[in-house]
Amino acid sequence: MLALLGAHAAPPRQGAVMISGTLQIAPAYASPGANSYTSAFPQPLVVHIVGKSVISHRVRFTCGMPHCTLGVPNEPPQGTRVDPRTYEVQAVNRQAALTITLSNDFPGSAIVWAYPVGYENEKTAPAAFVLTLR
Repeated sequence: MLALLGAHAAPPRQGAVMISGTLQIAPAYASPGANSYTSAFPQPLVVHIVGKSVISHRVRFTCGMPHCTLGVPNEPPQGTRVDPRTYEVQAVNRQAALTITLSNDFPGSAIVWAYPVGYENEKTAPAAFVLTLR
């Protein structure tokens, strides 16, 4: 009912809260012979880690589309590629940022999730970034 009245949801007790970088739109390019589109997003995706029992200060950015690839044009210090869809970043003062490119089979909207990692047996809330390849 509160959502219908326009009230904002309370921040999670453990998890990531989006600071900036969502709702970006970037041109999508396809190389001749390629079967995917790639967009470079100029603004970094930035999250703040919340919670009292933060054990690790790392955040995993994961593309939420099945055939999406997450690219990192400028690798941050202590950043780690986990797989083609996921990149892990060290947080500084509970904030993590990543500038990305996305490749997908088709242009349109994509979701990138930011998950804090390193909590022991605790469920955490991710932040969701909505990006558009146009």
